[in-house]
Parts: sequence; C-alpha cells; structure tokens
Amino acid sequence: MDDVLKLQLNGHGQYANHIRSVPVDFDILAGKRVCVTGAGGSIGSAFCRAVAVMPAAELVMLDRDDSALHALQLSLADLQCIPTQTYYLRDICDDEAISEVFHRERPEVVVHAAALKHVPLLEQHPSEAYRVNVLGTRTALATAAKCGTEIFVNVSTDKASNPTSVLGITKRLSERLTSHFGATYNRRFANVRFGNVLGSRGSFLPTFMEKIENNKPLHVTHTDVTRFLMSMDDAVKLIVLAAEHGRSGETLLADMGEQVRILDVAKTLIDSAGADLPVEIVGLRPGEKLHEDYLDDSESPVRDLVTNGLVRVRVEPLDPESVRFEDFLQASEL
Repeated sequence: MDDVLKLQLNGHGQYANHIRSVPVDFDILAGKRVCVTGAGGSIGSAFCRAVAVMPAAELVMLDRDDSALHALQLSLADLQCIPTQTYYLRDICDDEAISEVFHRERPEVVVHAAALKHVPLLEQHPSEAYRVNVLGTRTALATAAKCGTEIFVNVSTDKASNPTSVLGITKRLSERLTSHFGATYNRRFANVRFGNVLGSRGSFLPTFMEKIENNKPLHVTHTDVTRFLMSMDDAVKLIVLAAEHGRSGETLLADMGEQVRILDVAKTLIDSAGADLPVEIVGLRPGEKLHEDYLDDSESPVRDLVTNGLVRVRVEPLDPESVRFEDFLQASEL
C-alpha cells in the first residue's frame, strides 16, 4: 500500500511523510508484556505484526471479532515472532472479562485500538458508539491502571478535533478519559490522533481501487472534500513514538502537512489504471466535514523539538464518574 500511496498521490498534497524522518526506537518495548486491544483491526493488526518481530517479552492480542483475530493469528504464523503470543476473544465493554485478562497477563504496555469508526453507521447507532468508544475505553483505562500498566496509548482520530459526528465526540471523550487516568495514576497514558489511514478497512483508497477493478464509478462526497492522509507504517510509528515520548494528559499528532483533495486522488487512480470511469459526487453524509481539523480550536500545539515531527497538545481531563449518556446525546445533537 505504501508503494501505491507514493505512486498515486504524487503531486496531490503533502500526506504524513514528515514522521518518516523521525527516529523510532522499538526498544521501548524490549522485555515488556504488550497488550493490544482491537488487535484484529487494521491498525491493531499492523502494530501487532510490527511488534511481533521485536524484542517484547509477550504479545497479548484481544478482539471481539473472531474472524479478524484468526486472520491475525495466521499472518503471524509465518513470521519469526517472539515466543509468547496469547489471543483472547473478548468484548472491551465486558468489565469482568477485561479484568480477568489484564489481571492474568499484567500488561506493562497497552495499545488501545479497539473502537467503532465508521461515521455513517455510528450516526445511526449512537448508543453503540458510546458503549464501545467511551465506556469500553473507560474499562480498558481503569483496568490497566489497577493492574500497574506503565504505558497506555489510546488510538484516536482527527475527527475528535472540533467534532461534528458521533464518532468524533466519542473519540474526544476517550482522549479526555485517558488524560484523567494518566494524571490520577501518574502514568504515561497518552493519546495519538490519526488522519485517514490509507489501507485501513473502510478507507477510501482500497474502496476506490476495488471499484476500478470492477469497472464501477467512483463515489466522492463533494468536489472540494479533503482529508489528512497517513500510511499504515506512519500510524505504527506514531504509536511507538507515543509509547516512548508520550506524556500524561497529552495527545500526540504527526505533522500531517496539507490535506489532500479526494477528487484529485480519484481522478489520478482512474488515469493510472487506464480506465474510463466517471466520478459521481454523492454529497456529504451526516456528521461528515468538508475539511478535517488538525487541532481543536481549544488546543495550543507545541512542536516537539526532540522528535522533530510530533505536535503535542494538552487534553482536558474528564472524570469517569461524570460521564453520562444523556450528556453525550445532547452533544451529538449539536
């Protein structure tokens, strides 16, 4: 996918290549017991495959999707992996089940990638989005803190900046909960905020490519819609950088450069494939923005001089006892 990214997006804006010059030290995970929630998902599985060949002591992989977890297990079977791999089929919202796993495995590093992420579906099912993205994150944070986890990286999204969707609001709440637990327990509990990760399930690039292969028109929501883009390798690097350099109460972002116009990408893909296909403008869906926000209006970014490619922002903590579904519903109606 990285080769496709370089080829197809050449000349269409600066996707997140700034982070590629930042040195990343996987030794931060050396000898550690690492747990990944949402391990079968696009980002979770990519991180697991990267970490599996590194010097971690144990890799604990947790997901509620049995097919995704099985696919990850098969993909790791062909690698020269660390000796101890453990798979758990669990729902992140099941307090008792998550407590049982964390108390048994005692993870020192947790990467929390478990989440629901598709904007249109979550607009239709806000209660499920709240259950998984907010309450599930609260469960993971509280259990990790009680079990002595030293480093917790919560995977978030740029949709949490000035959120207009159910997804964005739930991920904003998850960032604030992470900030609270980091401050309360004085641990390195930090967030990472991604743009559109190319190659992830549901992202537009593989969707476009599949349509071209099947000789179908490409759908773009608006002629001027733009997005911040990241490769999967960039996403994995950012997680490791957060584990190494993250600070309690912060969200870390890569310098993602300019947003890319999706219509340009669609036309480039069609041209490079030698196809003669139309691009249909279908309109923005509920909750979607024309342009994403790199930062929330309330945030003052600080460029990290050590890593020279990260931006840090402080995140207001949110007491988990004050989280109420009624407040979330009211916010999601704005």
